[in-house]
Amino acid sequence: MLIVGFLLMLLLCYELAFTPTKQAWQLHNSLSKRLVQASDASYQPGYLERKNRNLDKILILFKADTLNFRSNTLGRISEIAQEQGVKLTEVPTNDPNFQIAGFTFEKLSFEGDYFALVKTLNNLQQTKGIGQIRSVSINSINEHLLGYVIPKNIMETYLIISKQ
Repeated sequence: MLIVGFLLMLLLCYELAFTPTKQAWQLHNSLSKRLVQASDASYQPGYLERKNRNLDKILILFKADTLNFRSNTLGRISEIAQEQGVKLTEVPTNDPNFQIAGFTFEKLSFEGDYFALVKTLNNLQQTKGIGQIRSVSINSINEHLLGYVIPKNIMETYLIISKQ
Protein backbone atom coordinates (compact mmCIF):
# COMPACT_ATOMS: atom_id res chain seq x y z
CA MET A 1 0.00 0.00 0.00
CA LEU A 2 2.94 2.26 0.63
CA ILE A 3 4.19 1.74 -2.93
CA VAL A 4 0.74 2.39 -4.39
CA GLY A 5 0.44 5.55 -2.27
CA PHE A 6 3.88 6.67 -3.43
CA LEU A 7 3.00 6.13 -7.11
CA LEU A 8 -0.31 7.91 -6.63
CA MET A 9 1.46 10.90 -5.00
CA LEU A 10 4.03 10.92 -7.81
CA LEU A 11 1.27 10.99 -10.43
CA LEU A 12 -0.56 13.74 -8.56
CA CYS A 13 2.61 15.85 -8.27
CA TYR A 14 3.34 15.35 -11.97
CA GLU A 15 -0.15 16.52 -12.94
CA LEU A 16 -0.13 19.52 -10.60
CA ALA A 17 3.49 20.72 -11.02
CA PHE A 18 5.22 19.42 -14.12
CA THR A 19 2.38 19.45 -16.69
CA PRO A 20 1.57 23.19 -16.33
CA THR A 21 5.30 24.00 -16.39
CA LYS A 22 5.77 21.96 -19.56
CA GLN A 23 2.77 23.68 -21.21
CA ALA A 24 4.04 27.14 -20.18
CA TRP A 25 7.46 26.32 -21.61
CA GLN A 26 5.94 25.21 -24.95
CA LEU A 27 3.78 28.37 -25.07
CA HIS A 28 6.86 30.50 -24.37
CA ASN A 29 8.77 28.88 -27.25
CA SER A 30 5.83 29.36 -29.62
CA LEU A 31 5.37 33.04 -28.72
CA SER A 32 9.11 33.69 -28.94
CA LYS A 33 9.15 32.39 -32.51
CA ARG A 34 6.20 34.62 -33.46
CA LEU A 35 7.84 37.63 -31.87
CA VAL A 36 11.03 37.11 -33.86
CA GLN A 37 9.04 36.85 -37.09
CA ALA A 38 6.87 39.91 -36.34
CA SER A 39 9.65 42.18 -35.16
CA ASP A 40 11.68 42.20 -38.36
CA ALA A 41 12.83 45.84 -38.21
CA SER A 42 14.30 45.81 -41.70
CA TYR A 43 10.88 45.94 -43.32
CA GLN A 44 8.81 48.90 -42.21
CA PRO A 45 6.85 50.23 -45.18
CA GLY A 46 5.56 53.33 -43.40
CA TYR A 47 9.05 54.36 -42.34
CA LEU A 48 10.47 53.74 -45.82
CA GLU A 49 7.73 55.81 -47.48
CA ARG A 50 8.33 58.75 -45.10
CA LYS A 51 12.05 58.50 -45.71
CA ASN A 52 11.58 58.54 -49.50
CA ARG A 53 9.27 61.56 -49.31
CA ASN A 54 11.79 63.45 -47.17
CA LEU A 55 14.64 62.59 -49.54
CA ASP A 56 12.57 63.77 -52.51
CA LYS A 57 11.93 67.09 -50.74
CA ILE A 58 15.67 67.51 -50.15
CA LEU A 59 16.57 66.63 -53.75
CA ILE A 60 14.12 69.22 -55.09
CA LEU A 61 16.25 71.90 -53.41
CA PHE A 62 19.23 70.91 -55.55
CA LYS A 63 17.39 70.76 -58.86
CA ALA A 64 17.77 73.46 -61.45
CA ASP A 65 17.52 73.55 -65.19
CA THR A 66 21.18 73.09 -66.13
CA LEU A 67 20.48 73.54 -69.85
CA ASN A 68 18.91 76.95 -69.33
CA PHE A 69 21.15 77.96 -66.43
CA ARG A 70 22.93 80.62 -68.47
CA SER A 71 19.75 82.38 -69.55
CA ASN A 72 16.82 81.85 -67.21
CA THR A 73 18.51 81.13 -63.91
CA LEU A 74 21.25 83.72 -64.27
CA GLY A 75 18.59 86.25 -65.23
CA ARG A 76 16.65 85.43 -62.07
CA ILE A 77 19.83 85.64 -59.95
CA SER A 78 20.67 89.00 -61.52
CA GLU A 79 17.20 90.30 -60.69
CA ILE A 80 17.57 89.19 -57.06
CA ALA A 81 20.94 90.93 -56.85
CA GLN A 82 19.65 94.09 -58.53
CA GLU A 83 16.75 94.35 -56.06
CA GLN A 84 19.30 94.68 -53.25
CA GLY A 85 21.64 97.01 -55.16
CA VAL A 86 24.23 94.28 -55.63
CA LYS A 87 26.12 93.65 -58.85
CA LEU A 88 26.75 90.17 -60.30
CA THR A 89 30.41 90.52 -61.29
CA GLU A 90 31.45 87.05 -62.34
CA VAL A 91 29.41 84.68 -64.46
CA PRO A 92 30.19 80.98 -64.08
CA THR A 93 32.16 79.11 -66.71
CA ASN A 94 31.69 75.50 -67.69
CA ASP A 95 34.68 74.25 -65.72
CA PRO A 96 35.00 70.43 -65.74
CA ASN A 97 36.62 70.61 -62.29
CA PHE A 98 33.29 71.81 -60.90
CA GLN A 99 31.35 68.76 -62.07
CA ILE A 100 30.88 65.48 -60.24
CA ALA A 101 28.59 62.55 -60.90
CA GLY A 102 25.04 63.88 -60.97
CA PHE A 103 25.90 67.39 -59.74
CA THR A 104 27.56 70.52 -61.03
CA PHE A 105 28.91 73.50 -59.11
CA GLU A 106 28.50 77.09 -60.26
CA LYS A 107 30.61 79.93 -58.88
CA LEU A 108 28.96 83.34 -58.70
CA SER A 109 30.63 86.55 -57.55
CA PHE A 110 28.71 89.56 -56.26
CA GLU A 111 29.87 93.04 -55.33
CA GLY A 112 28.13 95.50 -53.06
CA ASP A 113 27.40 96.63 -49.52
CA TYR A 114 27.83 93.97 -46.83
CA PHE A 115 24.21 94.06 -45.66
CA ALA A 116 22.93 94.03 -49.24
CA LEU A 117 25.15 91.00 -49.94
CA VAL A 118 23.71 89.18 -46.94
CA LYS A 119 20.14 90.01 -48.02
CA THR A 120 20.96 88.79 -51.52
CA LEU A 121 22.34 85.57 -50.06
CA ASN A 122 19.14 85.10 -48.05
CA ASN A 123 17.00 85.67 -51.16
CA LEU A 124 19.12 83.22 -53.16
CA GLN A 125 18.70 80.61 -50.48
CA GLN A 126 14.92 81.01 -50.45
CA THR A 127 14.55 80.96 -54.25
CA LYS A 128 13.57 77.56 -55.59
CA GLY A 129 14.85 76.17 -58.86
CA ILE A 130 18.32 77.73 -58.89
CA GLY A 131 20.13 75.05 -56.89
CA GLN A 132 21.34 74.98 -53.32
CA ILE A 133 24.06 77.18 -51.82
CA ARG A 134 27.11 75.08 -51.02
CA SER A 135 29.50 77.68 -49.64
CA VAL A 136 29.85 81.43 -49.31
CA SER A 137 32.77 83.72 -48.61
CA ILE A 138 32.53 87.48 -48.17
CA ASN A 139 35.77 89.42 -48.44
CA SER A 140 36.53 93.09 -48.07
CA ILE A 141 39.26 94.36 -50.36
CA ASN A 142 40.70 97.79 -51.03
CA GLU A 143 40.89 98.85 -54.64
CA HIS A 144 43.29 101.63 -55.61
CA LEU A 145 41.90 103.91 -58.28
CA LEU A 146 43.52 107.22 -59.26
CA GLY A 147 45.29 107.51 -55.90
CA TYR A 148 42.16 106.79 -53.88
CA VAL A 149 41.49 103.70 -51.81
CA ILE A 150 38.01 102.36 -52.46
CA PRO A 151 36.81 99.53 -50.15
CA LYS A 152 34.81 96.76 -51.85
CA ASN A 153 32.88 93.82 -50.47
CA ILE A 154 32.94 90.76 -52.68
CA MET A 155 30.82 87.67 -52.05
CA GLU A 156 31.73 84.41 -53.78
CA THR A 157 28.96 81.85 -53.76
CA TYR A 158 29.08 78.27 -54.93
CA LEU A 159 25.78 76.72 -55.97
CA ILE A 160 25.35 72.96 -56.25
CA ILE A 161 22.88 71.87 -58.92
CA SER A 162 21.52 68.42 -59.65
CA LYS A 163 21.86 67.42 -63.30
CA GLN A 164 18.76 65.20 -63.22
